[in-house]
Amino acid sequence: MPPFRDLYQESYSGRPPPRSLIWATLLILCCLGLMVSLFVGGEYVQRYTRYTDARKNQNHTVMHHLRDPAKHIALRGIAEFPPPGFASGLLQSGLPVYDLRIASKEMKALQSAARRVTAKVTSSGVLREYQPAQFLRQGHWQPIDVKLRGDNNLHYVLMRPSMRLKFPKNDLFEGKRQINITDPYDKGLTADVTTNWELQRYGILTWDSRFVVLRVNDEVIGVFQEIEQFGRSISDRNLRPEGFIFSGDGQFYGDEGSGYEKAARAMELVGQCNRAGGAEPPSHCDWNFFNAHFETDRWAWAAAIKTLLGSQHGWFADNLRLFWDPAYGQFEPIPWDYSAYILDPHANPDGDHVGDTLGETLLGISEFRRMRDRRLWTLLEERIGPMKAHAEELYAKLEPALIADTRKLGIENDRELHANYLRALDVNGEFLWRLFRQHDLRMTVWGADDGVPVIEWTNHGKAFLTLAALIWERDEGRFQTALDGPLNTLDGVWNAQPGRLRLRVVAPPAARLVGVVASNGVTGDPLAEGNVRVEAGSGARPTPDIPPTPEPFVFELAGVQREASRIVFGPGSVTLEEVIEIPRRFHVVFAPGLSLAMGEGASLLISGDFTSVGTAVAPIAIFGKNGADWGAIAVQGTPTEPRRVHIAHTNFDGGTGAENDRTIFSGSLAVHGGLVRIEESTFRNGRAIDGINLKYSDVELIGNLFENSADDMLDCDFCNGRIVDNQIFDSGGDGLDFSGSKLQVDGNSVTRCADKGISVGERTTCEISNLEVTNCYTGVAVKDLSNASIMDSHFRNLEVGIALYIKKPTFGPSVASLKNVRLENVATRVVRDESCRLIE
Repeated sequence: MPPFRDLYQESYSGRPPPRSLIWATLLILCCLGLMVSLFVGGEYVQRYTRYTDARKNQNHTVMHHLRDPAKHIALRGIAEFPPPGFASGLLQSGLPVYDLRIASKEMKALQSAARRVTAKVTSSGVLREYQPAQFLRQGHWQPIDVKLRGDNNLHYVLMRPSMRLKFPKNDLFEGKRQINITDPYDKGLTADVTTNWELQRYGILTWDSRFVVLRVNDEVIGVFQEIEQFGRSISDRNLRPEGFIFSGDGQFYGDEGSGYEKAARAMELVGQCNRAGGAEPPSHCDWNFFNAHFETDRWAWAAAIKTLLGSQHGWFADNLRLFWDPAYGQFEPIPWDYSAYILDPHANPDGDHVGDTLGETLLGISEFRRMRDRRLWTLLEERIGPMKAHAEELYAKLEPALIADTRKLGIENDRELHANYLRALDVNGEFLWRLFRQHDLRMTVWGADDGVPVIEWTNHGKAFLTLAALIWERDEGRFQTALDGPLNTLDGVWNAQPGRLRLRVVAPPAARLVGVVASNGVTGDPLAEGNVRVEAGSGARPTPDIPPTPEPFVFELAGVQREASRIVFGPGSVTLEEVIEIPRRFHVVFAPGLSLAMGEGASLLISGDFTSVGTAVAPIAIFGKNGADWGAIAVQGTPTEPRRVHIAHTNFDGGTGAENDRTIFSGSLAVHGGLVRIEESTFRNGRAIDGINLKYSDVELIGNLFENSADDMLDCDFCNGRIVDNQIFDSGGDGLDFSGSKLQVDGNSVTRCADKGISVGERTTCEISNLEVTNCYTGVAVKDLSNASIMDSHFRNLEVGIALYIKKPTFGPSVASLKNVRLENVATRVVRDESCRLIE
């Protein structure tokens, strides 16, 4: 028999092939077909068995990923054998190209982990270690570490896996230590990116993302989505560098720091509010708790968009992401895996999912649900169009790359995924819009004959209602009586139960109750008479609802008067021996001539407005009793309700800082979230981390004197405003320390400071003029993506005049411009990192 190669050549020599060759070929094809059938059949049997077991155990996550074995088998096959022309089309698509090098040994380790996860369906319990690799940056190969990521087998398709790239601490990638490279369909293609774009409008932190082409070892793999890993880069980029990020099941992302213990304790309490197994959450999970621990405005926006997207998925504990802001002592949402689902009117007749997540606990609280509904109406009325336009624009830019990316199922799947997001916005929007405009108010009246009827309203519509007046009728006609007081809001349907309200009223003589004046609390529309049904009650008269009352606040101190919503200290001598926390409904006033002696560790923690305005002849004094180390005067607002703080002719002496169960206050005077004006006041002998610490505030500091602080004298973190004509002496750290702020600084002087006259950091923009810095180490330091212009200033007796550098790699290089700046007896005029820029 001739060799195989001769047979091959002979078969194409113009003569028919021998019959034995035909049979041999058929036999080989049959064997190959049998092998493929066994493989595919085995996959089907294996997946069907797991799907059946998962269905028995109600494991919906596994059911979802095993439901379509043909798709997954095809996906794996296409990934292994890409068609010709695939690479050039992607490289010409205009998307950034990310190049990786992974050595053979490390590649085999990654592929082995992928096979183990694929066999198990979930990554739980599968060891996925980082492997060394290289990443091409600006023409140079940078050493990095790579691991596989994702919780289910869809992230582990061979040759197309989801990966996490970790960069060196001293050489971050665009300020990010870790990035995820994932299949673009994991986040709904255009869905989550558009959702993030919308939520940024409301001050919500989001992760950075872009679509890229991935090339590994010179082989183009396909289109991927780069997603910023949760950690320091997200908070730094959003100018919230002091916070902590958690998942809903308690996983912590990042490094512990000051205030972490308070954040972890709060996260533990929040975790208990999940309705595990449908059980009622603990009693502490009420409105007071969430209003204190959650930035409810941003959570209401997040809840509104989840409702619009029909997404209960985003509330699941492993998808929930929470950012703890220690300045406010509150959690904020970070959107993750919201996706989009079309609401089923039969399964969700009220437009809401009711399950066992934190979202259902929150939405089960009527105060929060009303906040959500008002914001949801804004989305329905104003934002669906812009969201669709943003998604369409994004998809149009992506489509050429998606068409070229044949290493996956066809372009029709891409279009369908994108279209599903648009369809969810349209269908859900129309459904929810109709629900909010449907009214069905029923009014039952008991005991009208005795002149003191009890009325029960039941609201069978989704929107909550505001009840304004009762409508009565006499022989001479109809008239109205106002419904005043706290009980005039009637909730809408929740969990298939109507909103209910019962009131006892006094009937006017000879009048018959015939209706109510009410308006839709969501849309603002008045209810028509036909939307209200009035009927007489039968049976026993129900018990009226009791109006809510504020939590009692008892505070008795000699020399302090409580006047309605004001608490007034002084005038005269007042001694405070303990830590007092004053609720937000009170305005605290220090009267001219107040002399406030603070005992050891005593502090006044204010959640409302604060006024301390003395006069030149009757100043206000705050000091330690017999030299005691007292704590702080601290004012804490919220992002949506900043507190007004006005201080004038007030003298602070001492202070070591304070804290409550949620927040550390690092100055003798601390304001977190305020509208602050401080003038003609003095601050001496502060022993706290900062003499004064102002965060997230609009500030005006004019004509003040600061002396002798243990560390930095005046800290402004994430502030806007003016600092004018202040004098600073003998600071144990920086004279003025700015982070993340936009400030005009004019006519100030800093004399004798251990570190910098002014520190400008964390993306601060600062205009400095007429500054004098004498006998400090550094005149002005500009760092971490900040920009400072310095003019008409004089620096004397310093080691360094101007310093420009990067301290925190998550930011970047800084810029400073100098004009008419005199340096006298300065050892080193400028110290500058190579990447920073000095303009003269």
